[in-house]
Amino acid sequence: MNVIIIEDESQAALRLKKLLFKIDANINVLTILESVVDSIKWLTENLSPDLIFSDIQLADDKSFLIYEQIKISCPVIFTTMFDNFAIKAFKTNGIDYLLKPIDEEELKSALQKYYLLTQKEEKNDLIQLIKQLKSPKPEYKSRFLVKYKQQLKVIPAYEIAYFYIDMQTVFFRTFNNEKYFVENPLNEVEETLNPYDFFRINRQMIINLKSIITIHDYFNDSLKIEIRPPFSSEIIVKRPKTTELKSWLDR
Repeated sequence: MNVIIIEDESQAALRLKKLLFKIDANINVLTILESVVDSIKWLTENLSPDLIFSDIQLADDKSFLIYEQIKISCPVIFTTMFDNFAIKAFKTNGIDYLLKPIDEEELKSALQKYYLLTQKEEKNDLIQLIKQLKSPKPEYKSRFLVKYKQQLKVIPAYEIAYFYIDMQTVFFRTFNNEKYFVENPLNEVEETLNPYDFFRINRQMIINLKSIITIHDYFNDSLKIEIRPPFSSEIIVKRPKTTELKSWLDR
């Protein structure tokens, strides 16, 4: 069986490779890819593997972008530190969802699902089995505890218009135009937010759907967004993020 590993953490990739060989010596890891860009290029230029092991949060973007850009015919087993993307994973050729650090027994179980799927002769059997796989329900933050002067305040997530990075520090601004400091990095904040309400438009900013006032076409197929409260600089969404943004808006 030929597999590829999409993982930007070299130690995690090598550990997974060793576990796969330990479980089944017939598994051949064709390549280890570290980014969305490299993965799209490889999958475009090579024959499809039998199975893909794919981390979700890569250095340049989420791996879901790979499967939105190109059509793949093989199943995917997703690996991640977080469980917030389980639902989306099973909508993207996903047959299993493993949390890091990967447990050997859980990996065996995931491979067993793959072996069962490949024994099915009809596509409808594959689709039906994927639907029957149990999906964990994601839990998202409903409020944030922040420091304000000498006090602690609780801010409901629905009152937050957007999160942003300023001078390497993360803040959020409420719809009442109040500004608060956030201790966690923006990547970690993103994982805790409900993706139906919040969207990461670039490396510097996450916006609430309700904060959007207008969206304009901009240069080179990019988009310009106006939000409330007003932001200090122009908000431009560039390709390929525009495609993901439009899909999010059209849910």
